[in-house]
Order: sequence, then structure tokens, then C-alpha cells
Amino acid sequence: MERQSAAFDRLAFGAQAAFLATLWLSLGQWLPQLEPLHVPLALSAVALAGLVARRATTGRPLWLGARGAALVAFLALCALSVTWSLAPELSRAAALEVGKLVLLYVVIVNVVTTPRRLGFALALMAAAAVVPALGTLSNWRDGTLLVDGFRARWLGVLADPNHDAMALVAVVPLALTFALRTVGVRRVLWLAAAAACVGAVVTTHSRGGALGLALAVLVWALLYRSKAQAVALALAGLAAVAAFAPTSFWARNETIGDYAEDASAMGRVHAWQVAGAILRDRPLTGTGAGAFLEAWPVYAPLGTGHTRYVAHNVILEVAAEEGLPAVLLFSFFVAACARGAWRARRDPEVGPLASAVFASLAGYVLCDLMSGYSLSWYLYVLCGLGAAAERARAAVPREAPELVPLAA
Repeated sequence: MERQSAAFDRLAFGAQAAFLATLWLSLGQWLPQLEPLHVPLALSAVALAGLVARRATTGRPLWLGARGAALVAFLALCALSVTWSLAPELSRAAALEVGKLVLLYVVIVNVVTTPRRLGFALALMAAAAVVPALGTLSNWRDGTLLVDGFRARWLGVLADPNHDAMALVAVVPLALTFALRTVGVRRVLWLAAAAACVGAVVTTHSRGGALGLALAVLVWALLYRSKAQAVALALAGLAAVAAFAPTSFWARNETIGDYAEDASAMGRVHAWQVAGAILRDRPLTGTGAGAFLEAWPVYAPLGTGHTRYVAHNVILEVAAEEGLPAVLLFSFFVAACARGAWRARRDPEVGPLASAVFASLAGYVLCDLMSGYSLSWYLYVLCGLGAAAERARAAVPREAPELVPLAA
């Protein structure tokens, strides 16, 4: 029975690790011939089935913890919001999506349970991200699939330049960590992967992506044990961006302080005004999960125009759609997962990986505070891996303290 359980456990982990890679690959759009196979769905189903089979053969309950309980409670509020939603069909769809994200989290924290598995999953994610990074760079070079005539993007979910930048920000600290933990050709390849992701973020011209990238690399450099190496590498990256970034990148980022003269920035301000109006009217319930855009005509102040914008801030999005109680649950979940990575950072074996996850999560959350994407699979992946880092730390065998005999 133990051998059978171990086989199910390995199957669940392998399928889940492969699924994480597909989140960056956008397989159906990149390789259309694979679309009928629904590869991500099949992998997630195999991972979940393997986890359930392991549970059935061992009798051990699935691990959830306080973080997972908060996430389940958040799901319950999303599902209940259908009853008062301004757009019940959209709320049902959003609640279903949150349900999928809960399953994603549960599988991650129950199969990524050792330092080796954590390292393998992170390496697979960072390697897979090279595909959208190179694709984004290629689109920018060729002038294809550009948004607003100059913003590069990838495919699928990453067809939005902001989402593309966020997903790539999430893996830069991972690639940098593997670069400094390896030597020779592998180090060169990991540095090239990190450089490709940084370059792609630049070509998306995402202001939130640029700020998130800066924070992620800064946090990574400060947490990495060999700070001299990390800081030197970070400064080299900054010099490369300064030397090779297109003038359009600097011109767009200069408008961060001149939001009143920038249409995109003013769209954010209008979205925040709408979110504020919703909170004043429905502080406990919000408009219903996924119903922010439907509520725009009702709550938009005069002068905001007819164009609808997403909330452009993940906290305001959750507050406006599910209410303030949901904000507390969501914020606790994210903060507790980040704390898991933070607590694991000092472990000799797990520490470098946990620090990279913490830096990635810090950069991604900053992006999300400017983008507003509470249903992002990448956010829940990073949260799950933050919690998994703490569990992996607990799985490392500890030497028993030496017993000193008492004097007679």
C-alpha cells in the first residue's frame, strides 16, 4: 500500500509541475494543434486524481492550514455573492474560477512537500517562461500583435501586455537564483532566461510591470545570501535596461507622475472612483463577484466618460466586488503565504528558493496593486509555493541535539 501511495504521490506532483509550466506556455494558442487535447485541463485532472488516490490509500487528510481555510471562506463569499449580484451569471462564472484556484492551491501545498520538489517546480516554471519572453520580444521586433501600436505581448491570457509583464516578473527572481546556484553552461542559460524575461517586460511598456520588476529584483538581491553577487547582477541588469530600453519605454514611464495628462492613468483614477462609490453604497457585499464592469454605469461619477475600466487595484477590486469581509480574507491569505516563504528563507536548503518565491510574490503583488487581477492563476501559484516552501522546510531532517551527560 505504501508503494502504491508513493506512486500516486509522484504522479500528482509530476502532473502538477507540468501544469504550472503550461500556465506560461499558452499551449493552445502557441501550438494550435494541441488545443483539442486540452492539455492544461488534462494535467490538472491527473494531478487532482493522483492526490485523491493518495489520500484514499493512506487515509491521511489533505493539508489545508489557516491560509487554505481563509481561501475557502473567500470562495464561499464569492459563491454567496450570486444572490445579491448585479450580474448573477458573471458572479457564478467568477465563483467557479475561484473554485478552480482553491483546487490549484490545495494540490500545490499537498504535493510540493520537499526542497527537491520545490526546486524542480520553480525551475520548470522559469524555463517555461522563456517561451512567452522570446515570443513577446519577437512580436515587438517584428511589429506584430502590438497594443496601441508599440506595446508587445504574448498569447492567450498573456495577450494583455500588463498580464504578460506580471507573469514574467514572477519568474525573474527564480531564474536569477538558479543562475547563481549553478556554474558553466547552465549559469549562462539561466542568465539568458532572466535577461529575456526582463527584456520582454520592457517591451510590454507596462508601468506596473516595470515597478514590480524593480521591486522583485531589489528584494531578491537583499535576501540572497551572497549579497555581493546578487547586487552586482542586479546593477548589471539595471545598466543593460538603461542602455538598451527603447525611448518609448522611458517616455511611457515618465507619465506615472503626470497622470492627469495621461488617458490610461486617468482611466485608473476613474476606476478607483467607481470602486469608492460602490464601497460607500455596498461596503459589506459589493456588486457581486466579477460584476465590477457591469456596475460601472450605476456608480461612475459624472465626467468619467463611457469607457469602462477594470478596478486597476486588486484590493479595490475585491472590496468592490465581494465587500470588505472578503478583502480581509483575501489579504490574510496572500500575506500568510508570503510569510511562509519569509519564514523558510533562513533554512540552509530551502532558503534560497523561499527567498526567490518571496521576491517574486512581492513584485507580483505590486503589479496587481496597479492592475487589479484577483483571479490571476499566477498569484495563486506563487501563494501556494510560498506556503509549500514552509512545508518543505519542515520536511528537511534535523539533526538531533547532542546530549551532554549530567555530572555525577
